[in-house]
Amino acid sequence: MSDQASLKSRALTYGAAAIAVLTLIYTVTDIVGNSTSGNRVLELVGYAVAIIAGGAVTVAA
Repeated sequence: MSDQASLKSRALTYGAAAIAVLTLIYTVTDIVGNSTSGNRVLELVGYAVAIIAGGAVTVAA
């Protein structure tokens, strides 16, 4: 039981860290590229959603 709780805690920690990094990348890309890199921004948002969904599945498992 404690192993599973530890795994969930680790998954949440890594998920939060990944989201923070993606948010930073998104922000920098948005500032540097502004409207010229719209496709890249959408791509990053897609990655963020995928990671959030993957983290939710991991925690629920």
